[in-house]
Amino acid sequence: MKPIIAITFLLLAACSARDYGMSKENVELFKKIQIECAKSFNISDDLLRRSNTVNVPEFKEIGCFPHCAAQKLGIFEGNDYNPDKIRNIILPEKRVMFENVIKKCIVVRGDTACERAYDGYKCYANFAYKN
Repeated sequence: MKPIIAITFLLLAACSARDYGMSKENVELFKKIQIECAKSFNISDDLLRRSNTVNVPEFKEIGCFPHCAAQKLGIFEGNDYNPDKIRNIILPEKRVMFENVIKKCIVVRGDTACERAYDGYKCYANFAYKN
């Protein structure tokens, strides 16, 4: 399976769920997962905040944090994202827009599962948080 972006990292603390394609319930679930993964990887509040902006911290700063969150949300299996499971958490009216983002970011490829999760998320963040 080709790697695709981590659509689950779609939220900014100040933005509504609808702005980033997920239901309110999925956003709440993702917030809980982010906190859990941040604790597991000793991610500071500042790094967690920055991970939800266009200024995503470098891989060496947050490591497998994006991978942890994607796995716990159920969209990362084996060494790649599962595009069907990602599509299932996106609101129907946002799917066309996100398909275009996936196509743009699908070429991003890290050497390990953690790097692929990070690289895919960073690609997405460069799109989502600038708009």
